Amino acid sequence: MDKKVLVISIVLIVSVLCGWGLEANAGVVEKSTKENGEYICTTDPGVADNPSDAIIGEWLTSKKDSKIRISKGNDGLYTGIIVWAQAPHQSYEGTSIMKDVSYNIQKGIYSCPWIFDPRLKIVAHATMNVEGDTLHVTAKKGILSKNEIFTRVKSN
Repeated sequence: MDKKVLVISIVLIVSVLCGWGLEANAGVVEKSTKENGEYICTTDPGVADNPSDAIIGEWLTSKKDSKIRISKGNDGLYTGIIVWAQAPHQSYEGTSIMKDVSYNIQKGIYSCPWIFDPRLKIVAHATMNVEGDTLHVTAKKGILSKNEIFTRVKSN
């Protein structure tokens, strides 16, 4: 069985057990226990209700020298800006590094037609995917490609 089909099946089963309607966008189940004959389900509030929104949040770059905030616009597309950078790169704070990011639900990946590396002053195309608290970014410019792994910043 395909992994995505299995995950969707589990979510549907838990939705039924917990009495959630599919339109409720209940989130990802963190814990499901049976108490007094009833299932008690709790969700992780840090996880997006919509699978495509898993990219939303703050991410620490692989060098751990800057933090990126990814948010969703009214048009349904995602953007990313640098919200913190270590010395001597504080001048990059506020710089937009991702624009017009869209999610392909069939492939489970994000497509970014414009990603910017402020250090190299290069604009490229990228694909991204989220696995838990890890954001895998593959940027491509011509025949060159670069892989980066960002880590989600946990909120307190």
